[in-house]
Amino acid sequence: RRDFTVNAMAYNKEDGLVDIYNGQDDLKNMVIRCVGNPNERFLEDALRIMRAIRFSAVLGFNIDEKTKDAICSEKDRIKNIATERINVEFIKTIMSDNPIVLYEYRAVINVFLKNALFVDKKVCQVISELNKDKAIRLFALMWSLYKDEKSIDNIKSALVGLKCDNKTIKHVLDIANIYKKDLPENLTDCRKL
Repeated sequence: RRDFTVNAMAYNKEDGLVDIYNGQDDLKNMVIRCVGNPNERFLEDALRIMRAIRFSAVLGFNIDEKTKDAICSEKDRIKNIATERINVEFIKTIMSDNPIVLYEYRAVINVFLKNALFVDKKVCQVISELNKDKAIRLFALMWSLYKDEKSIDNIKSALVGLKCDNKTIKHVLDIANIYKKDLPENLTDCRKL
């Protein structure tokens, strides 16, 4: 019942490394693969869907085709997972070196983040180049999804729905409010801003 082959290895002094599911090969080949039937693994714990996406983003691993198919077919199971647990995996994904997976799995992200179907590949590239600051990266994503006349309210609603902490919400909204305005023309006001 382990989730992925790379997590299904064990060690003891008598036998050495026990690797029943070829986790070493998947580790070497940089592949995330479910142990056994991926649909069954996601049925046991739907958070594994987000963990697979996060591992792919953080480690730069590819997701095995059968596992990828199961992620897509079982994505609605995420609705049964506590938002706080989803948030942890989502934030780790957005903070990774490869947030491009947000684009690839936008249909999955859309289960818990409205408008995520509109995640743009270019925006994901921009996010990967930004400082690893949670509020800045969240702002970049949220602004791309909610840039209309009610953008601030929609961003706030999305962040509250994701159960982000108040400090992060405030920081993202501060950035959004500044971004909506023209930058001041004199140096003193720029420094104050």
